[in-house]
Amino acid sequence: MDIDYYKKYEPFFGTWNIVGTLGEGSFGKVFEIERVDFGETYKAALKVITVPQNKSEIKSVQADGMDEDSIAEYFGSMVKSIVSEFVLMSKLKGTSHVVSYEDHVVIPHEGEIGWDIFIRMELLTPLNDFVQKNTLKRKDVIKLGIDICLALELCQKHNIIHRDIKPENIFVSENGDYKLGDFGIARTVEKTISGMSKKGTYTYMAPEIYKGNDYGSCVDIYSLGIVMYRLLNGNRTPFLPNYPNKISYSDKEDALVRRVSGEPIPPPTGADGRIVEIVLKACAFNPQERYSSPLQMRAELESIMYMTAESKFIYPQGDTVPINDMSYTQDKSGAFKRAEKKGFDAAGKKQKKLQYGLIVLPILVLAFVLFLVLRPSSSSSSSSSSNGNIPGDDNINMPYIPEATPTPIVTEPREFEIDTTILARFQLYSDFYTINDEIIQEDATPFIHPELFATMIPLRVLARLTNARDIQWVEATQTAALVTAEGNLLTFAMNVPLYVGNVSAGGTAVFEQGSVFVPIRYVALVTGLTIHTDQTTGAIYLVSPINTAPALPEWVRDNPNYDILMFDFNTSTLTQNGEVIHFTTQPIIHPIYQQMLPMNIITANLAISAEELNFAVDVPLDSGTGSPVYQDGHMFIPFRHVASIMGADFFWENNIAYIVNQRGAE
Repeated sequence: MDIDYYKKYEPFFGTWNIVGTLGEGSFGKVFEIERVDFGETYKAALKVITVPQNKSEIKSVQADGMDEDSIAEYFGSMVKSIVSEFVLMSKLKGTSHVVSYEDHVVIPHEGEIGWDIFIRMELLTPLNDFVQKNTLKRKDVIKLGIDICLALELCQKHNIIHRDIKPENIFVSENGDYKLGDFGIARTVEKTISGMSKKGTYTYMAPEIYKGNDYGSCVDIYSLGIVMYRLLNGNRTPFLPNYPNKISYSDKEDALVRRVSGEPIPPPTGADGRIVEIVLKACAFNPQERYSSPLQMRAELESIMYMTAESKFIYPQGDTVPINDMSYTQDKSGAFKRAEKKGFDAAGKKQKKLQYGLIVLPILVLAFVLFLVLRPSSSSSSSSSSNGNIPGDDNINMPYIPEATPTPIVTEPREFEIDTTILARFQLYSDFYTINDEIIQEDATPFIHPELFATMIPLRVLARLTNARDIQWVEATQTAALVTAEGNLLTFAMNVPLYVGNVSAGGTAVFEQGSVFVPIRYVALVTGLTIHTDQTTGAIYLVSPINTAPALPEWVRDNPNYDILMFDFNTSTLTQNGEVIHFTTQPIIHPIYQQMLPMNIITANLAISAEELNFAVDVPLDSGTGSPVYQDGHMFIPFRHVASIMGADFFWENNIAYIVNQRGAE
């Protein structure tokens, strides 16, 4: 159907009119629509689907022996299936990283079998259009991965498998956020069984779907990995010829066969270090070797996120990711080809530039490596006064050694038990950090290692977090040793890969700025803390898991001597002493400050004075429980702080938060 056919329904939803065509989705077309209200113009996207698409579809099912009632029932079931997409999207409505669904209407055809379906959604820029018009950096690819992982975490919460993650279904907002859309072939986990149709796009499809095997939600992680791989590989998916070679139809077929048969995927050409490890793990052929959840993949990506100002240290040759043309050529079978963009090799200029770059690039890389090896250490000593009660790694004078010993250093998981709530905050290249709001001055500053592509923090931080006794330097073996609170030794040889159990810490211990540094990921793995990066400020946090709060004691349950305010994050139910409380703003779980109550619930239901509620956003609270945050138009306060100013106790169990106060207590 063309645009004129659909314009007969104007104005859509009473006020909206079509102004142009945006593209096509998995079932139909997408138009740009607008409305004018008091001189202001508002824009949105309109997805339109016609069932059946044309008369030939009706003739096709008639040929199968169906009568008119059966045909109507057949296509009616298709409409119900499409409408189920709206049910999925309505569950996800109002979230930052899923395309916002606004409204829909289904209009049956008069006098014949057929329906026109209209869905109004927010207007966004498709990813493919965005990368063609903007310069893409590696940090943009990392952010895309983080944002889509957040969308997949929400999908996982509702048992939804998207099954068609590809660039065409990823969109970019005006604020630079990446959003997942087009749930046209999404399906809930309970309905996912072997033998179902291979819906999705083969280029990004997980091998188990392609082969018709059982599959779970990690197929979406696989597809996201392939999208990121393409962006980091000069716009080429795995096993396609590298740019500037043209692509034939047989090349695409061969690449698909190699990928779904389990041939190891080579690293993308436009990146190295940890980001490559993360992408290849997401794209692992064996589902058991992929990330077990989008949350796990997001944590890995957040641990390597960096700010624009730091890119010159990580990528001294430049951070731009080339998005090359997907040029096709005729193969021996004479299959259909896509023409190369005009001017790509005009007068041989582009080819000469490429050859020149291939000559100069190795020279620049070699010069940079020599610089790292030969440069003098300007901080060959650090002040002992800055180390508090943790001496030992001062005055170490050892050069950086780029070669790594092949035998890794393995630390057992949860070597340290963190009994208290930890909130450590770091800023790259800053000479101080905080642990539970205590400011600690350091000569050695956190930095991103340009070769390991890992955020490095002083070993002294691990010592402080774990109440270690000392850090010692063994000159004979050129190793550092951390003496734990129990008197055990953890030994670190420089430039030797670190593992926690069988998990790579993504780097090694290194000597920089007169101190020993270890990857922040290693510290997180060995302590059980969680890494979080604030995309706005660039701050990096190590946070205790939310289950560090004690479970509700049995003697408190149903005890008439205690007032209990309870919020169940599973059912979004708020009760006080068993009585349901209606609320307009839902509590949240903040990635840093954990469980948080909105101010309007506190003021309406708790006996707390106005003086006690005089907060400033992002200013640390005197209770040491975090800071107030402002989100989606509301102020939120940590549950723990609310309990503190009430003189109550806070408990956390089975995703339920409790504030418990003895009746009659002040």
